[in-house]
Amino acid sequence: MELIYLAVVRRAAPTTPALARLHIDLTPSGGSATELIDACIFTGNVGDMDKSVLGSTMLLYAGDRIRAWSVDQSTGGTVDYIATAKATEFNA
Repeated sequence: MELIYLAVVRRAAPTTPALARLHIDLTPSGGSATELIDACIFTGNVGDMDKSVLGSTMLLYAGDRIRAWSVDQSTGGTVDYIATAKATEFNA
């Protein structure tokens, strides 16, 4: 895994703004989950955005798990979640 890009963008205003979050974690085979990267906003203005970039080389092994999840605790409104990753698979 060479690059992860996340963004959370408010597209329509909510009645009550609250946390909107996109999160990625890694669980190594037989290990515990560790947060890799997240992006979050707490506001309700249209166009509000948070983005995060992780540019680092990670070697993943068989059984490792990458998990992405999102949450929007606002009442109403719309949020876009954008997640992109660059990975290279090879045979050793």
